[in-house]
Amino acid sequence: MDKIREMIQEKMYTRKEIAKILEGPILPSVLHESNMKSRWLHYGIQKSGPMSAEILGTTKEAKTWRYAVDLEKRECGCGKWEVSGKPCPHTIFLLAKVRQLKIEDFVHEYYSVEIFKMAYQFEIAPMNGRSEWPKVDVGFDMITPPLQRAADRPRKQRIKASGEPGKRGPYQCKRCFQFGHIEKGCTSTQTELE
Repeated sequence: MDKIREMIQEKMYTRKEIAKILEGPILPSVLHESNMKSRWLHYGIQKSGPMSAEILGTTKEAKTWRYAVDLEKRECGCGKWEVSGKPCPHTIFLLAKVRQLKIEDFVHEYYSVEIFKMAYQFEIAPMNGRSEWPKVDVGFDMITPPLQRAADRPRKQRIKASGEPGKRGPYQCKRCFQFGHIEKGCTSTQTELE
């Protein structure tokens, strides 16, 4: 557990140092991802207003699709923008057609530099090693908990040994009345039975 605390402590410090360097409204990694999504987009568009349109395209299997994008409501028919908070390729394509808009204005505030700085403003206080911890007498001995019954259904009866009464004997055939096999596997012919 202490190793996990050390890792978190180091991660918090590293992110705090990164936050000091960051500038701009949105995290650079998110902007880079959006810029990579905006490359080689070949979609069709049918505008229905200044901030809304239908984006059209075809898949590799030659199936056509169409998603409605509304920039004012921050909605896309594919649903990725609402779930992730980052504009999907359909939204980015529409933003490219409306020249005066920036991608940064349509990214959720969760990805802002300000929120990043707030998240990592704290620091984890350093601790002494385990050998330096004070010894405390709690007044009782800690013992292991009693074993619990298994989760499976318990047996109704124990498995009986071969010589015990009530133990089922060898199988008897109902056709030839011999022991060792059942009627289904009987190989005796009809003449042997008479």
